[in-house]
Amino acid sequence: MSRTTDRLKVLWLSPVPHDARHGMKSFGTGHWIGRLREVVLAHANIELHICFVTVAEDAAAADGVHPIAVGTRLRRSMRNAFGETTKYLTMALDRLLERIRPDLIHVHGTEGPLARALIECRQVPPFIVSLQGLMRPCAQNPHGNIPYGELVRAQRLWDVLRGCPTLRLRQIYTRRARDEKLILQSAALALGRTEFDRAYALAIAPTVPYARSNEVLREPFYQATWLLTKCRRHTLFCCSRISLQKGIPVLLEAFDLVAARYPEARLIIAGTFDASCESRIIRRMVQSNDRSARIEFKGGLSGAQIVGELLGAHVYVNPSFIENSSNSIGEAALVGVPIVATHTGGTPTMVQDGETGLLASVGCPYLLAMQICRIFSDDTLAIRLGAAAQVQARRRHEPAEIASSLLAIYGTVSKGRK
Repeated sequence: MSRTTDRLKVLWLSPVPHDARHGMKSFGTGHWIGRLREVVLAHANIELHICFVTVAEDAAAADGVHPIAVGTRLRRSMRNAFGETTKYLTMALDRLLERIRPDLIHVHGTEGPLARALIECRQVPPFIVSLQGLMRPCAQNPHGNIPYGELVRAQRLWDVLRGCPTLRLRQIYTRRARDEKLILQSAALALGRTEFDRAYALAIAPTVPYARSNEVLREPFYQATWLLTKCRRHTLFCCSRISLQKGIPVLLEAFDLVAARYPEARLIIAGTFDASCESRIIRRMVQSNDRSARIEFKGGLSGAQIVGELLGAHVYVNPSFIENSSNSIGEAALVGVPIVATHTGGTPTMVQDGETGLLASVGCPYLLAMQICRIFSDDTLAIRLGAAAQVQARRRHEPAEIASSLLAIYGTVSKGRK
C-alpha cells in the first residue's frame, strides 16, 4: 500500500481516451472504460488514476485522469507499429509513475502503445493485463476472405503515401504479437472473459496466473428489452467496424441469400467508412447487385441510438472472423434481441448455439443466411433465444459483481508486492 494513504492506489492504462474532453467519440469502441471507472469508484474506496494517449493537444490532467498527447508524426508511428512512439511514451510513463507511485497497474489490452511502453519503464510496480484485441489471432486472418490480389488492385495513391497499411496488416499484427507475448509474460496476472482468452493466455504465458473478469457495459443496454411484436420484421442489424476482418463482405453475401427468400429484408450496419482500401472494397460491394437500396449504413451511433436499432431489429448479426469477447454481442444479449454470430474465438462462450443464439461457421455466408432465416421463420425460436440470452447477459455483465471481483483481484495482487 502507499505510504501516504491507506487506500489502494491503482493506475489504469487505457487504450482509448477517458471521455469526450480528451478525444473520446460519442460512438465507436472504448466506452466501457468510463463506465467501468464509474462502477469501480462507486463500490470501493480506492485512489484510481487513468492514463491514455490522446490527440487532443490541449488535454490536461485532472481528477486522476492523465492524458498523454501525441502529435501527427508520433500518431503515424503509433498507427504503423509504434516505433519511436514507445520511447516517447516510456519517458512520459516514467514521469507519471514517479509522481503518483501506484501500488498496482491495470493494463487494459495488450494491443495499445502504453502497454509496450510500460515494460520499458525503469521502476514498474506489479501489473495485471486485461485481454482485449489479441494480436496473434488477428495476424492469422487480417483480411477476412478477400484475396490478397484484390487488395493490391484496390490500392490508390493515398494508400501508397501512407505505406499501404492494409497490405501490411499481417506484418503489423505479427510485430505487435511479439510485444504482446512480452507484456503477458511480464504480468502478475492475466484477466480474460472467455475460454478463448484463457486458452490464449495459457499458451502465451503459461506461468502467469489467470482470472476471469467480465465487462461492464453501457447503462442504456441494461434498461431495454426487445419484443418481437415491436421489431421491424426481417430487419438485420450489425454494429461493427467496417473492415474485412469483421466479416462485412461475408454478411453482404449472406444478406443476398436472405433477401432472395425474404424480398422485404433490410440490413442496417452501424459503422463508419474511412479512406482505406478496405472501405472502398466494401462500399463497392454494397453498390453492386442492387444492394444499396436494401442496405443502410448508419455511421457512428451513440449507445442510446444503438439500443433503438437493436429494439427495431429482428436479428442481430456478428459475422466477424475473430473475436475474443465481443462487447457488441454482449450489448445485443443484454437487450434480448436474437443473435446470429460466427463460431470464432470467445464467441461460443457468450453465445451457446441453439440456447442463447445461433452460430455459423466463420466465413460461410450460406450457414450465416440459414441461421438468420431460421429465426425469421420461427417466432417461438426467436423469443426463446432472445429471452435466454438476456438472462445470461444480465448475470454475466452485472456491474456490482464485476466491481467486487475486480477489487478482490486488486487486493490479492497488491498484497504480493514486496
